[in-house]
Amino acid sequence: MTLATFLATADLDDQLATDAAKAHTVTSYRKIGGNEARQFFSMFGAIRPLESAVSNTSIVQVLAGVDTTIGELAQVVIETMQSSTSQFATDPNEEDGALNRSASALLVTAGVFAQATVDAFFSSSEVIATPFSNITLHSVKIARDNVTSKPVTQVNGYVTIETNALCELHSPRLMALNPRTGLRQRINNFAGVGLAGKYDAVVPTQWRNAELFVDDVYGVIL
Repeated sequence: MTLATFLATADLDDQLATDAAKAHTVTSYRKIGGNEARQFFSMFGAIRPLESAVSNTSIVQVLAGVDTTIGELAQVVIETMQSSTSQFATDPNEEDGALNRSASALLVTAGVFAQATVDAFFSSSEVIATPFSNITLHSVKIARDNVTSKPVTQVNGYVTIETNALCELHSPRLMALNPRTGLRQRINNFAGVGLAGKYDAVVPTQWRNAELFVDDVYGVIL
């Protein structure tokens, strides 16, 4: 998911949308290798119940209309644990992961696994990321084309700005009005603006006679 996609359904208030984006989490699921699974089930005391279940001929269906047995499911788990290359798929949104979760549920019903063991096993596969944790209000306003700006002038090839208060660390854009298109475009950034003080940015030669602007999202530029 891109920031633009997230913002399409986020609060229309830019600050609230920024806060929500920072807190947004995305869960993915890694595959668990055989050796790791063997260690896991050993710690949960599940190895012997698995081995004992291999002889269980109770018929079950992981796939609708396709018979198998509890013993077959237990055997597959054991063989996967014993393989140095095999892995347990865990993603409930993928067919193989969904099937493994269904098979695990059947093993719980049969008394081979405890529900707590299965829950802990699949929880260990979760990878939780916060893809927008470092975004700023400035980022959101750019994405929504809702940026407040101020005109600035260049002197000897530089634009110098001064901020009068602490603000969220960001890199405001130095924009130039393109006389051919009538649109503003980014020509540089003021790096690391956060503390009150002065900052400068180089104006590329071809833009030194253009109208120039700087982003002032936080209202701190004098």
